[in-house]
Amino acid sequence: MDIHLRKLNAIKKNVVTKTMEETKKMKDAMQKRHNDKVRTFEFLKQEREIDINRGNRKLLERLVEISKGKHVS
Repeated sequence: MDIHLRKLNAIKKNVVTKTMEETKKMKDAMQKRHNDKVRTFEFLKQEREIDINRGNRKLLERLVEISKGKHVS
């Protein structure tokens, strides 16, 4: 009977250890995915800002050209 209980306890410890390892792996994977999403969001935000600034610069140059043309006339 004692041998049987020891085997059951060993199996129980093994299952608990595997469950804890799987939980840690899952937690790490979720954290990595979250970090990737944050970095992707920040990258896309910077790209949008660059596009907006580029467009604003073109508009400003156009306005300066127009104002110079009207000012000379």
